[in-house]
Amino acid sequence: MDDGEIRMRPVTKVIKAGQGAQGTAVSLHQGMVVIHFQKPCEWASFDPETARRLAEQMARYAYQAHHGRPPSDAENQSFMAQGIRKKLSKILREKMVNRTVMLLRNFQEKKPALGYQAEQIVDHVLKEIL
Repeated sequence: MDDGEIRMRPVTKVIKAGQGAQGTAVSLHQGMVVIHFQKPCEWASFDPETARRLAEQMARYAYQAHHGRPPSDAENQSFMAQGIRKKLSKILREKMVNRTVMLLRNFQEKKPALGYQAEQIVDHVLKEIL
């Protein structure tokens, strides 16, 4: 199997809405993440929480297939959220650095008291993270 190839079995029967999600499971087999459906189906829909849990489990098995070990306890605590958090923290940091540079330039021109400068910077940081 080539990287990125998706194997599918032909559909022998179409499952009506709401019937495909029951009995859905995810496993790891010979280095591949496998989604098991109780019955053959053309499509499946999931409520948001079930979709999140299914995606989390798929991400854990993908990690295990790629790294040869399951995620550690720290990595396992919301595996997908960690990646999103890292990306968001980089974006947020860049935004805060840019805003702080603007404040400091403004302070250089107007020369306000150091206490005022500190308050302004802290207020802007807290505004972004709270």
